[in-house]
Amino acid sequence: MKRIVQILDSYSYGDGMGNHAGALLNALKARGVDTQIYAKYVDPRLSHMGKNVAEYVPSQEDVILYHLGAGSELNRKVTEYPGRLIINYHNITPPEFFADYNPALEANCRAGYEDVKFLADKVEMAISVSAYNSSELARMGYTCPLHQAPIVMDFSDYTKAPDAATVEKYSDGVSNIVFVGRICPNKKHEDLMLDFYYYTKYFNPNSRLILVGNYRGFEGYYLKLKKYAKKLGLTNVVFTGHIKFSQILAYYHTADLFLCESEHEGFCIPLVEAMHFGVPIVAYDSSAIGETLGTGGVLLREKNPRLTASVMDQILRDESLRKTILEQQKENLKRFDSKAVADRYMEFLLGD
Repeated sequence: MKRIVQILDSYSYGDGMGNHAGALLNALKARGVDTQIYAKYVDPRLSHMGKNVAEYVPSQEDVILYHLGAGSELNRKVTEYPGRLIINYHNITPPEFFADYNPALEANCRAGYEDVKFLADKVEMAISVSAYNSSELARMGYTCPLHQAPIVMDFSDYTKAPDAATVEKYSDGVSNIVFVGRICPNKKHEDLMLDFYYYTKYFNPNSRLILVGNYRGFEGYYLKLKKYAKKLGLTNVVFTGHIKFSQILAYYHTADLFLCESEHEGFCIPLVEAMHFGVPIVAYDSSAIGETLGTGGVLLREKNPRLTASVMDQILRDESLRKTILEQQKENLKRFDSKAVADRYMEFLLGD
C-alpha cells in the first residue's frame, strides 16, 4: 500500500498551512493510510504529528504532497526524492510588497517564485487552494493537471472559549470594525484606516478599528501606520500585536463588521472565519478574495474610501440588509465544510 508523505518548510503551531497539513494527516489516518508529515522545522508542540525532514527515508512507492508557499531549499530538494510528486500551492506574496520593509523576506519571495517556475515540468499534479493560484501556475508554464481545493479548516477550534476579559472590554456599545491578518504591506492596513477615517467622520464617531495581527518583521511598516493614524486624527485604532488564540476568538465574537482591503491573498482564511462567526464582511476584490468570499459579504471593485464608509454604514444601520448578508455568508460557508474538502484531497491523493 502506498504511503502519503506531506513535506513543508515549517510545521508551525497555529499556522494556516500547518493546520491544513495536520487536518489532511488526520483524514488520511482515518482511512487507514500510512502517512507522515516532515518539515525542516517542526514546532515542539506538534512533534507528535510531524518529524524533521532529515528523518525521511524516501521510497519509490511514496506519494509526496509538497506544500509550497515561500522560498525554501526544500522547493528544489524535493525533486530529488523518488516517488510521485504533487504540490499543494498556497501562493507566494509578490516580493515588491516587502521591498521597503523586509529585504530578507523580499529576497525569499523572489527565490520562491523562481522555485515555482523550476518545478513546472517536475510535478505530476498541482493542487491549488484557489483557482487564482492555479491560474498563476498556468502562467508559469505548468502543463500537468491543475486542481483546486481550499484549505481544510478545523472549525471545531472555533468552539473554544474566547478570552473573557477581551470580550468584556470590547462589548461597550462602540461599533467594532475588525480586520485579522499579519501587519504587513500587502494587507494594506493604511487603506483600512482611511476607510475608517471617513466612516467615523461622516457616519459613526462611536466606533473603533481593531487590527488583529503580529507586526514582527515589519516594525517599520507598523510605525508608519501609527504615524498615519496620528496624521488622520484617529484615536480609536487598536493594534493588538501578537496575541493568544483565545483573544483572536474574542475579537471575532465582539466584531460588528469585518473589513478587508488586502491586495494579495492566495486564500483568505480570516474571511472564512468571519463567515463562521456571523460577522458581515466588506472586502476589496483582489487576488483570491472574491473567490473566497463567493456569494457572501459585499465585494467592492474599487478602492474608494468614501464609498466603502457608506457601505459600512448601510450594513451596520440596516438590520434587514445585515440579515441578508449574513444568510448569504452562511450559505457560502458550506463550500468550506472540512469533511467535504478533505474528501476532495483524498480523491486527488488516493486516486490511481
